[in-house]
Amino acid sequence: MFSNPITVFSRNYVSGQNLIRPPNTVQNASIYTVLSDYSKSIQTLIEEYAKGEFALVAEILTQKTYNEMAIHLNDLAQNPALYPDYETLRKTIVSAFAGIYQSIIQYANLLKTETQLMEAQTMANILKDPVQLQDYINKQKSHRALFPESNVKLNTAAQLKPEYAEYIRLYGFPQGGVFDMDRLAEILRRV
Repeated sequence: MFSNPITVFSRNYVSGQNLIRPPNTVQNASIYTVLSDYSKSIQTLIEEYAKGEFALVAEILTQKTYNEMAIHLNDLAQNPALYPDYETLRKTIVSAFAGIYQSIIQYANLLKTETQLMEAQTMANILKDPVQLQDYINKQKSHRALFPESNVKLNTAAQLKPEYAEYIRLYGFPQGGVFDMDRLAEILRRV
């Protein structure tokens, strides 16, 4: 009965595809139509998320995609005095993408925590079973290192991408770890 709307994201997602419309779509449509496409993208992501397709949402809304969308959505900004309703909608869309991106971060943390929990449960099971515990101790005694223990010093420092270093310098680390799209877009243009 209803056909799926065309969105910034393809329903038949293929990893690595460029899923963002180029900014020149503003020339072909009203600014509200372009915002509507982003709104449909949010709807698609939320529908997939509601279905439990967390990995798919994380695969689609990567950091690179988030950064590209930040620039595109910032390019769509209008004078809030002349277009207050439009800017309210645009900022709502920006906030929605930030919220979805935060959910992706939380999903990654959940997967990491589940892995750690499984490892801890395995160790707890060994501690509760005397036979398994003795077997574990015996295996640990029999392990011999091929190379002797040694300490290694690395002279490599961790580096932050310039755009994120500049963002943190100007605005501090973002609460929740999600960078504001408009601020990030301005920095990405300069870097």
